[in-house]
Amino acid sequence: MKKIRVLSAAVLASFAIAAYAVNDVIYLSDTNDFNGDDGLSALYRVEIDPAGIANLTLLPGGMVDYNHVDALAAEQDGSILWLINSGPQPSGMANNVLAKYTVANGIVETVGPMGGFSGDADQAAVSPDGILYVTSKTGNRLYTIDKSTANATLVGTVQGATTNGGDIAFDQYGALFLVNQQALYELTLPATPGDIIAEEVGPVSDRFTGLAFRAGGLGNLLGSNGNDNEISELSVVDASQVAIYPMFLNGEPFDHTYGDMTTGPLVLCTKTIGYWKNHDWNGAIVSINDQPITETDGRFGDKDYGDKPYTGILWRAKGKTYSMLYAQLIAAKLNTNNSYSMDMLNEAEAFLEGKNFDDVVSKADRAQYSALVEAVTGFNESNHCDE
Repeated sequence: MKKIRVLSAAVLASFAIAAYAVNDVIYLSDTNDFNGDDGLSALYRVEIDPAGIANLTLLPGGMVDYNHVDALAAEQDGSILWLINSGPQPSGMANNVLAKYTVANGIVETVGPMGGFSGDADQAAVSPDGILYVTSKTGNRLYTIDKSTANATLVGTVQGATTNGGDIAFDQYGALFLVNQQALYELTLPATPGDIIAEEVGPVSDRFTGLAFRAGGLGNLLGSNGNDNEISELSVVDASQVAIYPMFLNGEPFDHTYGDMTTGPLVLCTKTIGYWKNHDWNGAIVSINDQPITETDGRFGDKDYGDKPYTGILWRAKGKTYSMLYAQLIAAKLNTNNSYSMDMLNEAEAFLEGKNFDDVVSKADRAQYSALVEAVTGFNESNHCDE
């Protein structure tokens, strides 16, 4: 992935509630006591509310008959959760068993033991093209798993990072990230079985049990913290901590020690400028070239709520100035949690460096400006779900 920007700590801190405009679909498995033998694990939906609380809701049939679901992954459309029972097991319960949980009805079906897999399974994710990847705690190995037979095929050995603890997660465009107890990494998968290169994104200091992307694979990363019973939001740019969300279940603090996380559908539901002109941003703040843009800046301007037409950036955008690209880019950033993981949006932002909202587009910039406006507009309208 091309990382062409690094946000300052001060600007990153302003995004602590930046994603509430996006409906995240995040799942968490919790196995309670790692060495316990109750034979059960729990599956939860995670929803972060405007107060900054990670509220857990038990899924239908979410108490599953597997002792330690330490690896959890979701199909690209979010319809299926893949569960892997690994680690210490009570008598009579097999290790490294793949199971299928159907989100719509809560039915769990056992696929079978993962044939050809060495060691305990630890981290899992489904790629945008539908391949299930699972790591082993021993030997830093990564496998693909046949979802119909559970048979494993070795992809390679991770070089530069350990795969014991933490998790892996794909973004919407196929970049694979790994977090362990030392750092966040981006992995480069080999074309043929061989070494998998881990490039450090940035250090981490928490014991993460799971990793999941916000905004359908385009936002920041969420890591479930097994020591502090909270979920941390991490920047994909440098792994810095953007926000902390304590876990609650039924209004009470939740004790999480072991388990995993996964993103639901790797599908982004975008909203157009028209939506963001007329609907609440719910506390979201975005940034263009390190300048925070609040709902007052982008929507209301100097008007009060309900006093339309407003005078914010989205309402004042017009032809012949750079304002149309600013407006489309603001909408795109609201759609993606102010993400810096998408090259096209990064390119548009870099193009606007030093160009003011009301400046007339220069003759030299016209061709690139038009192409970028068309591209960012197309992104906002390609899968829109305005309500």
